[in-house]
This record gives sequence, C-alpha cells and structure tokens, in this order.
Amino acid sequence: MNAVVDNTRRAVREAYERLRTYFIVALQAGLAAGLSWSIASNVLHNPQPLFAPAAAVGTIAAAIGNRVRRTAELLAGVILGGWPGT
Repeated sequence: MNAVVDNTRRAVREAYERLRTYFIVALQAGLAAGLSWSIASNVLHNPQPLFAPAAAVGTIAAAIGNRVRRTAELLAGVILGGWPGT
C-alpha cells in the first residue's frame, strides 16, 4: 500500500511541476506578445503589427530548454527584419 501512495504522490508532484512550467512559459509568451504589439505599434508606428506577437511567441517557444544562442539569433532576425526601410 505504501508503494501505491508513494507513486501517487510522485505522480502528483510531477504533474504540478509540469503545470507550473507550462504556466510560466504561457505567462512569458503572453507578456512578450503584448509588449511586442505595443512596441511595433507605438514605437515603430507599424500600422499592422501582426507579425510582432507571432515572432515574440515563437522566440519564447524556441527558448525552452535554455537555447540562449538560438533565442539571440531569432531576436536579431526579428529586429533586423522588422526594421523600417529594410
């Protein structure tokens, strides 16, 4: 009976950790999307800033697993690609 209780506790703990990780990623993605929309619209004066939130969420998704170099490359590409006149 103790093995069943231990397995159940472990499963609940693992599920909690997964949900916590997903919540953090979802929160980061939401904030990144909102900030990118605001910056593209208000700072860069883009009349249709639809790509900015998608790029921000894609960057957050690519960053899962501590891929810092990949994140930096994506951010640089988004910044250079979205710069007016390029």
